[in-house]
This record gives sequence, structure tokens and C-alpha cells, in this order.
Amino acid sequence: MTAQCKLGFALPRLGMKKYKDHYVGEGYPDLVVHLGNEKLIVELKAISGELGASEEQQLRNYMTILNVKRGLLINFQQPGRKQGKTKLDMRELAL
Repeated sequence: MTAQCKLGFALPRLGMKKYKDHYVGEGYPDLVVHLGNEKLIVELKAISGELGASEEQQLRNYMTILNVKRGLLINFQQPGRKQGKTKLDMRELAL
């Protein structure tokens, strides 16, 4: 017996961002996954260091603007100049 899962996704654009009446760019979350009536924002990174407050804040901003309660931040940490394996770091955030 196989179970079916209805899973959808979207690549939404948040539109123009302003700060103190100045245009500062546009926002694009990497992925919004629809799980029935719930949504999950997935933000993908490939930075050499550890995930920090700025990456978490970016995800929180997307969650707030899109009114999404759950987010997943994934970093495919690059090994840098040394040869090695890529490290995977994941954090789940909730509002």
C-alpha cells in the first residue's frame, strides 16, 4: 500500500523592499512548500562558516511578510580551501 502526499511549492516574489523611504531591493525566498493548509519557507545557503543571526533574520523577515509560521534554514557548508566533505547544517525556526 502506498500513501499519497499532496505537496506543492511556489517561488514567490515579495516585491520591492523599502527602508526609510529608500528602495533597497527585492526579496525572494528560495522555496515555499505548501503542506495542506500549512506553509513552510525553505531558505538555502552555501556559506563557508556557521549560520548566524543575519541568515536567521532573513528567514524570519520572509516568514513575517508572508505570514508563515514555520521556516527551515539549510546551509550546505563548503569545505573551503581544504579538501573535504560538505557539511550540512539545518535549523528550524518558528514564529
